[in-house]
Amino acid sequence: MASIPKLWDDATVFILGGGPSLAKVDVSTLQDKRVIACNAAFYIAPWADVCWFGDGRFHDWNIEPLSKFGGLKLTCADRQKWSPGIMQINRGRRMYGIDTDPSRVCWNRSTGGSALNVAYHLGAKKIVLLGYDMKMVDGVHNWHTYHKASPDKDIYQKRFLEAFPHIHRELLALGVECYNATEDSALLEFPFVTIEEARLW
Repeated sequence: MASIPKLWDDATVFILGGGPSLAKVDVSTLQDKRVIACNAAFYIAPWADVCWFGDGRFHDWNIEPLSKFGGLKLTCADRQKWSPGIMQINRGRRMYGIDTDPSRVCWNRSTGGSALNVAYHLGAKKIVLLGYDMKMVDGVHNWHTYHKASPDKDIYQKRFLEAFPHIHRELLALGVECYNATEDSALLEFPFVTIEEARLW
């Protein structure tokens, strides 16, 4: 298995999630920042540094556009073979938190949750979350239709949100700050900021 390279020293890293609010964000204002695109976020941020996904089906549904993405392509989904250019990272033994071994991540039960572990390995000192609604908005889970599965409407409470207290605690212990720039987010673990404030860091 590969290891995630520490490409950035003490960087502010923006993570683009899949929540409906991301459709209202002008992500082009982040082109001069360090950006991790979760799943389909690389469609609206093709200049992002990294595309991270944890579901092998996403790769299969988007294989051709993903092959044209010029940044680092990382996954912790488990399979024998990927299309060229996909770097596979192990899922650690612990489900929740931050794994400090760069060859592993804590899955945290979602691509969005595990992306914070990726940001840590890449060298983040501050992490800013966008599109982390952690709830349905106007009856939809995502800003896009590139993920073809239909998750349970209660998936956030049943699965996703429970990881973040562990993530927050371990990031703080490692000296990494995390902020939520997602308007009206149900993820309350991190201090809220605006994208305008975070862009100044």
